[in-house]
Amino acid sequence: MLVLISSRSTPTMKLFWHKYLLLLTNLTEVKKIWNDKSTQVLKKISLPKWTGKAEAVDENDLLGDIWLPPRLPIADDVRTLKYGVLFCGVGSIRYAETQMVPMIRHLRDNLGIPDAHERSSLRKKGIYSGESNMGFALVTKKNFVDEPLKDLTAFFDAVYLVEDLPPYPHAWQNQTTSYKAAKVHAMSSAPFDTTLMLDFDSFPCQKRFAEPLLEAFNKGNADIGFTNVIDEMRYLTDSKHFLAEHNSAVVVLNMTSIRTRVLLALYIQAFHCASEEGGGKMQRDQPALMVAMQAMVEGFHPHGELLPQVPNDSVREVIEHYNLDFIHHVDFNSSLVCRPKTGNSVCSMDSSCLIAHKARTMFDAKAAKLLKKQASPAEN
Repeated sequence: MLVLISSRSTPTMKLFWHKYLLLLTNLTEVKKIWNDKSTQVLKKISLPKWTGKAEAVDENDLLGDIWLPPRLPIADDVRTLKYGVLFCGVGSIRYAETQMVPMIRHLRDNLGIPDAHERSSLRKKGIYSGESNMGFALVTKKNFVDEPLKDLTAFFDAVYLVEDLPPYPHAWQNQTTSYKAAKVHAMSSAPFDTTLMLDFDSFPCQKRFAEPLLEAFNKGNADIGFTNVIDEMRYLTDSKHFLAEHNSAVVVLNMTSIRTRVLLALYIQAFHCASEEGGGKMQRDQPALMVAMQAMVEGFHPHGELLPQVPNDSVREVIEHYNLDFIHHVDFNSSLVCRPKTGNSVCSMDSSCLIAHKARTMFDAKAAKLLKKQASPAEN
């Protein structure tokens, strides 16, 4: 297999990722990979069944007797917008002050996106522009709403507290004590039909930042869209592609797809099963998403001669029984979602970057000047 390393990588990064890709394609090393914690989680998870009374659950949250994470409630006219952006922010007050407040002010002041009331007023007038056809929602904590965010909540169409997240019928789904757990639960209950989940360190570079991503997403008839952890993953076009994690800082979800919701039910379970496997230690969400994807993609056999059996076939039985087809995913180009590991991570007039994740600086000087003009045309 030809492995091409991005010219933007440093020599150290090139060597590291080259060894990583060789590991993924080496028959001996695959055996080692399949002995790790993620493999044990993949073998354990199964789609949860609803065991309560039928009248106690919404019929939209069931697939036969299989329970699906309920979606957060939101007004129908907002739920069905072209897309909605969902944030989840919990943790310390300092996190709210240094990550959440700058992001909301950036969207409102730098990009010139109006508050929720203004966006609604435009739609009532029949004006469906780029800025009025998007929604914003936030899952956070009450003390954040009361203090650091008290003057910024009007930006959002809906603000939910962590305790508003839907109660779940299984003990392993009620552990929303950490930031990552809250994020996993919030994403699994995304309120918008087309949801763009953003971490608070993923800064949009322009007002219509989501539209090219949605174009690629819809063109691929996808259930979920995200970016590869490294550029070179795109050269793994077979099932080995799913041995590696995808980045979860920018994720697009088709919440009208049953496949998406089945994936998210597995995502929650994989996250908490991984916590148990790790002895209760703080878990990352990306390995759980990787495991959920492995359970939902077609023919997950890194090497047929080594793994003649699918590690977890219970999900495939459900897919076949309900004629769901396997999960459809899109990998967004790293030139659109920019990250330090895949090259530049700053909003610049000289790049095609739409969202900068973990940006070293938010903007270069030229881009900052242009954004100021666009956000305040009357003053220029």
